[in-house]
Amino acid sequence: MKRMIEKLGRRVLPGGEVRPVFHARVMLIVVLSMSLACGMNVVDGRKITPEMFKFKMIVRADSDGGGWRAVCIKARITNGNTQATGLCAFEVGTPLRMKTGTEVSLGFAQKVAAELANTAAVTVLRSLPPETMIGPACLAFRAEYHLLLRQAIDGSKVGECGRDAPVVLFDPMAKQ
Repeated sequence: MKRMIEKLGRRVLPGGEVRPVFHARVMLIVVLSMSLACGMNVVDGRKITPEMFKFKMIVRADSDGGGWRAVCIKARITNGNTQATGLCAFEVGTPLRMKTGTEVSLGFAQKVAAELANTAAVTVLRSLPPETMIGPACLAFRAEYHLLLRQAIDGSKVGECGRDAPVVLFDPMAKQ
């Protein structure tokens, strides 16, 4: 298979078809070879890692269970086609102990949160039309991420950032 050529936010696919590139600066994502399938955007960017989820305990667990940890992620999203860019802010929260009594370790919460953020980003951003604006792309990502995270860790949520959660900026374009 011929190599792809990327220019100014567009990718020329084998056969000459031009596709916009969403630099998924939302949490994100390694280019997958299967992103060449017809009808899909190419999602490009850096994959988020568990270490990026710097959760803070907001509510301690007690004998009845519960407890809560959260982090506010502010992730840069750039549309590679239009170069429009913006921050997608969302809080990721998980219980310390689920209703079943199962404890959710910090390491497990970080690992699952990272894996599912990457999955949600690829799923959503690949399916959006190239003209999609940053705000609606962020909302679609947050909704998908929330569904995936709740399935994996009962009681978890993805929503608006609260004032108690620490803020982590995810901006792959920033100079390290």
